[in-house]
Amino acid sequence: MKSVFRIVLCMLIIFMTSVTAFADMCVPILLYHCVVEELAEEDDPRMIVTADRFSEHMQALKDHGYDTITYNQYMDYVKKGTPLPPKPIIINFDDGYENNYTYAYPILREMNMKATIFTMAGYVGATTTKYPHFTWEQALEMEHSGVIDIQSHTMTHPMMSELSYEETLREMRMSKYLIEKNMDKECKYMAYPFGVHNKWTDNLGAAAGYELMCVVGDNGANGKDSDLYAIRRLTVSQDMDADSFIKYIEENTGM
Repeated sequence: MKSVFRIVLCMLIIFMTSVTAFADMCVPILLYHCVVEELAEEDDPRMIVTADRFSEHMQALKDHGYDTITYNQYMDYVKKGTPLPPKPIIINFDDGYENNYTYAYPILREMNMKATIFTMAGYVGATTTKYPHFTWEQALEMEHSGVIDIQSHTMTHPMMSELSYEETLREMRMSKYLIEKNMDKECKYMAYPFGVHNKWTDNLGAAAGYELMCVVGDNGANGKDSDLYAIRRLTVSQDMDADSFIKYIEENTGM
């Protein structure tokens, strides 16, 4: 009788493991831009959050059982079926501002969480913009920590759909080249400026060597069958407290 029970139990475990392995995971991606100490009156709360608010968001993710993953992990899941944590989530920053290094990076490191920064390669180290951009040295420090993954946000953040063939390829390829040269790593992922794209730009991105490209959309999440050249992201606002932040994620993942 005991041997029969063991056989049934083993079969049940194998069945449940198989179901989990083949079940499609839902991976939300959160999009931030700037993280500052205090908001100025003219700051857009959909583009800029305070360090305190960002820390509150990250703690809420941990409290609700979310595990931050990288795009490499997501791609391994899509291509190889490599298992993901039960509640995976990806944290993104666009543009590559120095305040990501100053405020967001220490919070993520302290909480043992990961994020990807899509960087405008042509603006790395720039100090004449409203918000300065981090340097290649700072980018390397973040990358080598294992906390941050640096990827492409083109060279100069243009409206890609309005560029010529040559201009589009230059924006994509030069950014990829500079990141690979300065970071000593392969650059495989890109986020579209303004989230604007079309089939033509998607094809050029693939030709330039990108395996995945992000848009915005502000709805839905991503799974095994998602369009890898139109990966959805959810823009996070300063106006979201911990509860509304989690509700926002849950509404877009059906959880």
